[in-house]
Amino acid sequence: MEIVVLNYSSVRIGIKGTVMGNSKLSFVVMIISITLAGCGGSEVLLRPNYSVKEIVDHKVTDVSVKITKVIDRRKSDPRTVGTARVGMMNTLVPYHLSVPLPEFVKGIYDSLFVDSVGPTIHAAVYIDSFRVREEQSLFNETGVMNARIYFGIPVSRDSVVYIETSSEQRAHSGIDVTDMLEPLIYKSTVDCALQFADHVRLTGRASLLASCDSSTSAIVENSTLPPSNAVEVGWKRPPFRLHSDAGFSYGAGGKITSDVRLFWNMMTQKDSSSIMMGYGLNLDILNVTNQSAMIKGSIVGFGGNYVFRALLSGRKVSPFIGLEGTLIFGNESIDYGTSTETSFFFGPLLRQTIGISINRQFFIEAGIFEIVLAGSEMLPNDVGFNAGMSFGI
Repeated sequence: MEIVVLNYSSVRIGIKGTVMGNSKLSFVVMIISITLAGCGGSEVLLRPNYSVKEIVDHKVTDVSVKITKVIDRRKSDPRTVGTARVGMMNTLVPYHLSVPLPEFVKGIYDSLFVDSVGPTIHAAVYIDSFRVREEQSLFNETGVMNARIYFGIPVSRDSVVYIETSSEQRAHSGIDVTDMLEPLIYKSTVDCALQFADHVRLTGRASLLASCDSSTSAIVENSTLPPSNAVEVGWKRPPFRLHSDAGFSYGAGGKITSDVRLFWNMMTQKDSSSIMMGYGLNLDILNVTNQSAMIKGSIVGFGGNYVFRALLSGRKVSPFIGLEGTLIFGNESIDYGTSTETSFFFGPLLRQTIGISINRQFFIEAGIFEIVLAGSEMLPNDVGFNAGMSFGI
């Protein structure tokens, strides 16, 4: 009888045995074997898969990085990355990789930066800590993954800068959390690389390294951590990402014959969240024909936006739903022939939209709007449709 329990792309090693002879004895031995297998195997084994969504969904395309080497600075077996609890008795077993940890991490980073363009940064990776484990409570299990990784890059012919990154990932389950440990390992490893990429973007180190030649890169190849001439930099990735976009839209309604709108938005998105929220500014040029009041004219309104977008998938091309609220204010002038009246107006303009996002940088949307302007005789209220697009900047 052979029992093998599979989990994600990792394997929990169970029990192998052959049962022969008396059928009753065979049955008893089978029950014992199943019970022992349920109490857990000897290890949990992770076989690398560099096409998992934790890597594919976060590929870096604007920073070109070549990982020259990966050094495991932990004082432990290179294939052991922590512990797990398996079986009905929650037996504590080692969590192993099928390849050494440096090979595993380099494979992830080579896949993460494979489509990058621009000047290449030669970096060495130093794994300071890398540990996965399970925590237990009365009715819950928590998987925890901690990683601290240094990235070393040359800044001159005799100096190296080290960027420290760290990541903690957690997952919860009311039954068994072991199956969730493997995605946590990928997430932490990728998160450290994304922190490094963010640091490069913000410090402009890519332009500095464009002039570095191969002899400079050899400093990283031959250095240890930290060398006497190294500059140590601590870096924590912000808990959110910034998105800035600008665009235009067109709309029309019962009284509004045309609404040409120009806008700019600044939004934030927390890691692992599908929600984007922020603020912005917009300029509306509205052509109005109010048949009931027998007024025709134009309104130029300026206002501030509140923007909400919910992405409906984690893919590069994702549908989304959106909500925008704008407080518009301005002056309108109405020519009655014998006199001209000028008045101040203000009020909300609400837009509900659906659309498509391409790589969080290009948005196409369409929907409906409602507007109410206090103090406006030309356009006291209206409803209609609008469509537009925006581009990341």
